[in-house]
Amino acid sequence: MNTLLDPQTFDQKLRELTGEAPLVRPFLCEGSPFECEIFLVGINPGKSSGFWPHWNALRGCDKRGWLQDYLAEHGRYSPTRERIERLFKALGPLRCLETNIYTFPSRRESDLDAAHRDTRVFDFLLKTIRPRLLFVHGNSAVQHLARLTKSDLSRGQFTAVSYCGVAFDVFAGHHLSYQW
Repeated sequence: MNTLLDPQTFDQKLRELTGEAPLVRPFLCEGSPFECEIFLVGINPGKSSGFWPHWNALRGCDKRGWLQDYLAEHGRYSPTRERIERLFKALGPLRCLETNIYTFPSRRESDLDAAHRDTRVFDFLLKTIRPRLLFVHGNSAVQHLARLTKSDLSRGQFTAVSYCGVAFDVFAGHHLSYQW
Protein backbone atom coordinates (compact mmCIF):
# COMPACT_ATOMS: atom_id res chain seq x y z
CA MET A 1 0.00 0.00 0.00
CA ASN A 2 1.49 3.31 -1.13
CA THR A 3 -0.77 5.65 0.81
CA LEU A 4 0.00 7.51 3.98
CA LEU A 5 -3.62 7.21 5.20
CA ASP A 6 -5.74 4.32 6.37
CA PRO A 7 -8.90 3.63 4.29
CA GLN A 8 -11.31 5.25 6.77
CA THR A 9 -9.32 8.47 7.04
CA PHE A 10 -8.92 8.55 3.25
CA ASP A 11 -12.70 8.13 2.84
CA GLN A 12 -13.44 10.84 5.37
CA LYS A 13 -11.10 13.32 3.66
CA LEU A 14 -12.47 12.42 0.21
CA ARG A 15 -16.03 13.05 1.38
CA GLU A 16 -14.97 16.30 3.02
CA LEU A 17 -13.27 17.56 -0.15
CA THR A 18 -16.17 16.65 -2.44
CA GLY A 19 -19.01 17.48 -0.08
CA GLU A 20 -20.33 14.10 -1.24
CA ALA A 21 -21.89 15.93 -4.18
CA PRO A 22 -23.87 13.40 -6.24
CA LEU A 23 -22.32 14.41 -9.58
CA VAL A 24 -18.64 14.36 -8.60
CA ARG A 25 -16.38 11.58 -9.77
CA PRO A 26 -13.12 11.76 -7.81
CA PHE A 27 -11.66 8.66 -9.48
CA LEU A 28 -12.38 5.21 -10.84
CA CYS A 29 -10.48 1.98 -10.36
CA GLU A 30 -11.27 -1.63 -9.64
CA GLY A 31 -10.87 -2.28 -5.92
CA SER A 32 -8.58 -0.33 -3.65
CA PRO A 33 -7.11 2.90 -5.01
CA PHE A 34 -4.13 2.38 -2.70
CA GLU A 35 -2.82 -0.42 -4.91
CA CYS A 36 -2.82 1.70 -8.07
CA GLU A 37 0.65 2.65 -9.25
CA ILE A 38 -0.52 4.29 -12.47
CA PHE A 39 -2.83 7.31 -12.79
CA LEU A 40 -4.59 8.27 -15.99
CA VAL A 41 -5.34 11.98 -15.54
CA GLY A 42 -7.75 14.02 -17.65
CA ILE A 43 -9.41 17.39 -17.27
CA ASN A 44 -12.89 16.52 -15.95
CA PRO A 45 -15.52 13.81 -16.43
CA GLY A 46 -17.44 14.29 -19.66
CA LYS A 47 -20.67 12.76 -18.39
CA SER A 48 -22.26 12.37 -15.01
CA SER A 49 -22.64 8.95 -13.48
CA GLY A 50 -22.81 8.39 -9.74
CA PHE A 51 -19.56 7.59 -7.96
CA TRP A 52 -20.79 7.19 -4.38
CA PRO A 53 -22.99 4.10 -4.96
CA HIS A 54 -19.84 2.35 -6.25
CA TRP A 55 -17.47 3.42 -3.48
CA ASN A 56 -16.78 1.74 -0.16
CA ALA A 57 -13.89 2.71 2.10
CA LEU A 58 -12.98 -0.90 2.87
CA ARG A 59 -13.66 -2.62 -0.48
CA GLY A 60 -12.69 0.28 -2.71
CA CYS A 61 -14.27 1.18 -6.01
CA ASP A 62 -16.55 -1.06 -8.06
CA LYS A 63 -15.62 0.14 -11.54
CA ARG A 64 -17.43 -2.73 -13.27
CA GLY A 65 -20.65 -1.74 -11.51
CA TRP A 66 -20.03 1.90 -12.40
CA LEU A 67 -19.51 0.97 -16.07
CA GLN A 68 -22.79 -0.99 -16.08
CA ASP A 69 -24.63 2.03 -14.65
CA TYR A 70 -22.86 4.32 -17.13
CA LEU A 71 -24.03 2.19 -20.07
CA ALA A 72 -27.56 1.93 -18.68
CA GLU A 73 -27.70 5.73 -18.32
CA HIS A 74 -25.94 6.81 -21.51
CA GLY A 75 -26.53 3.88 -23.87
CA ARG A 76 -22.94 3.62 -25.08
CA TYR A 77 -19.41 4.70 -24.30
CA SER A 78 -18.24 8.14 -25.37
CA PRO A 79 -15.16 8.17 -27.65
CA THR A 80 -12.99 9.15 -24.67
CA ARG A 81 -14.46 6.38 -22.48
CA GLU A 82 -13.80 3.85 -25.27
CA ARG A 83 -10.16 4.92 -25.43
CA ILE A 84 -9.79 4.82 -21.65
CA GLU A 85 -11.16 1.29 -21.49
CA ARG A 86 -8.95 0.19 -24.41
CA LEU A 87 -5.88 1.67 -22.69
CA PHE A 88 -6.68 -0.03 -19.38
CA LYS A 89 -7.22 -3.36 -21.14
CA ALA A 90 -3.82 -3.00 -22.85
CA LEU A 91 -2.16 -2.34 -19.49
CA GLY A 92 -3.51 -5.71 -18.36
CA PRO A 93 -2.62 -6.66 -14.82
CA LEU A 94 -1.15 -3.26 -13.89
CA ARG A 95 -3.28 -1.43 -11.33
CA CYS A 96 -4.55 1.85 -12.74
CA LEU A 97 -6.62 4.69 -11.34
CA GLU A 98 -8.53 7.03 -13.60
CA THR A 99 -8.95 10.57 -12.32
CA ASN A 100 -9.23 14.18 -13.46
CA ILE A 101 -7.95 17.49 -12.18
CA TYR A 102 -11.60 18.62 -11.77
CA THR A 103 -14.22 16.25 -10.34
CA PHE A 104 -17.44 17.76 -11.75
CA PRO A 105 -18.71 16.63 -15.15
CA SER A 106 -19.34 18.78 -18.20
CA ARG A 107 -19.47 18.03 -21.89
CA ARG A 108 -16.63 20.48 -22.54
CA GLU A 109 -14.14 22.07 -20.20
CA SER A 110 -15.41 25.50 -21.26
CA ASP A 111 -18.87 24.51 -19.93
CA LEU A 112 -17.46 23.80 -16.46
CA ASP A 113 -18.63 26.37 -13.93
CA ALA A 114 -15.81 28.36 -12.29
CA ALA A 115 -16.91 27.09 -8.86
CA HIS A 116 -16.22 23.53 -10.08
CA ARG A 117 -12.67 24.21 -11.24
CA ASP A 118 -11.19 22.94 -8.01
CA THR A 119 -8.13 20.67 -8.05
CA ARG A 120 -8.04 19.82 -4.33
CA VAL A 121 -9.32 16.26 -4.84
CA PHE A 122 -6.75 15.50 -7.52
CA ASP A 123 -3.96 17.04 -5.44
CA PHE A 124 -5.10 14.96 -2.45
CA LEU A 125 -5.09 11.74 -4.49
CA LEU A 126 -1.61 12.45 -5.82
CA LYS A 127 -0.26 13.19 -2.33
CA THR A 128 -1.85 10.24 -0.57
CA ILE A 129 -1.82 7.40 -3.11
CA ARG A 130 1.64 8.26 -4.41
CA PRO A 131 1.62 6.68 -7.89
CA ARG A 132 4.78 5.77 -9.78
CA LEU A 133 3.56 6.83 -13.23
CA LEU A 134 1.04 9.38 -14.50
CA PHE A 135 -0.32 9.53 -18.01
CA VAL A 136 -1.77 13.04 -18.31
CA HIS A 137 -3.95 14.06 -21.23
CA GLY A 138 -5.41 17.44 -22.10
CA ASN A 139 -3.88 20.92 -21.91
CA SER A 140 -5.35 21.98 -18.55
CA ALA A 141 -4.36 18.70 -16.90
CA VAL A 142 -0.82 18.89 -18.27
CA GLN A 143 -0.48 22.54 -17.23
CA HIS A 144 -1.79 21.85 -13.71
CA LEU A 145 0.63 18.98 -13.18
CA ALA A 146 3.51 21.06 -14.57
CA ARG A 147 2.70 23.77 -12.00
CA LEU A 148 2.45 21.26 -9.14
CA THR A 149 5.74 19.62 -9.96
CA LYS A 150 7.48 22.79 -11.15
CA SER A 151 8.45 20.91 -14.32
CA ASP A 152 8.34 21.35 -18.05
CA LEU A 153 6.22 18.47 -19.31
CA SER A 154 6.93 17.90 -22.98
CA ARG A 155 4.28 15.98 -24.86
CA GLY A 156 5.08 12.50 -26.05
CA GLN A 157 7.88 11.72 -23.63
CA PHE A 158 8.42 10.58 -20.07
CA THR A 159 9.56 13.19 -17.56
CA ALA A 160 10.85 12.39 -14.07
CA VAL A 161 9.25 14.74 -11.50
CA SER A 162 8.49 14.95 -7.80
CA TYR A 163 5.66 16.31 -5.70
CA CYS A 164 5.54 16.49 -1.90
CA GLY A 165 8.73 14.47 -1.69
CA VAL A 166 7.50 11.64 -3.93
CA ALA A 167 9.25 10.95 -7.24
CA PHE A 168 7.33 9.61 -10.24
CA ASP A 169 7.31 9.73 -14.02
CA VAL A 170 4.83 11.65 -16.16
CA PHE A 171 3.88 11.05 -19.77
CA ALA A 172 2.01 14.08 -21.13
CA GLY A 173 -0.18 13.66 -24.17
CA HIS A 174 -3.01 15.16 -26.15
CA HIS A 175 -6.53 14.63 -24.88
CA LEU A 176 -7.83 11.12 -25.50
CA SER A 177 -10.86 12.49 -27.36
CA TYR A 178 -8.71 13.46 -30.34
CA GLN A 179 -5.29 13.07 -31.94
CA TRP A 180 -5.09 9.41 -30.96
